[in-house]
Amino acid sequence: MLLVALIGLHLQPLSISPLEKHFAIILIFIVAIIIYGIAYVLTKLKPQDAEYLSKFRFIRLVFGIIAIELLASIIISPFWLSVVILCSILIVGVLCLYNKFIN
Repeated sequence: MLLVALIGLHLQPLSISPLEKHFAIILIFIVAIIIYGIAYVLTKLKPQDAEYLSKFRFIRLVFGIIAIELLASIIISPFWLSVVILCSILIVGVLCLYNKFIN
């Protein structure tokens, strides 16, 4: 929520809509939020199996990171490449830790 407010404040002096300038990023953000929401709902509605829950928690973690990274890339657009690289390193680190705990 805070990142969305910051995007509005960041683009307000420029008098342009975030949808005009960053349409692809916002579209991917919406898809990531939908996948996160589906994983959240399935976690809450399905039987509480430990293997099942760990997979959906992992999906929620990865898509939550992706959604935050996409919003941050709009705010700091000149440095978007460094944000993408940093987020990729973070996701790979999370994947390695996830595999370490599973095995």
